[in-house]
Amino acid sequence: MYQQTSFLAYQELVTTGQISRRQGQILKAIIEHPFPLTNLEISEITKLPINSVTGRVKELRDKGLVQKAYVKKEPRASIAWKVAYDIAL
Repeated sequence: MYQQTSFLAYQELVTTGQISRRQGQILKAIIEHPFPLTNLEISEITKLPINSVTGRVKELRDKGLVQKAYVKKEPRASIAWKVAYDIAL
């Protein structure tokens, strides 16, 4: 249920122009996966360059749409991102 609600909120953000197309690609990847994703994993899934992903994730974080889930230790320390609870409202 949470994921469906998040997806509907995502669609609203995209159609109203509140987030860019690239931000939408990244947010959609995070919503569609059952576990939090690192920037590198998002880059691999979306086929976007890592520097494009990191900037868009920061923008989404600043907007309160994604939040830190935990830090993955392997193969190196990386933050895994999840959808912020606020997006489901």
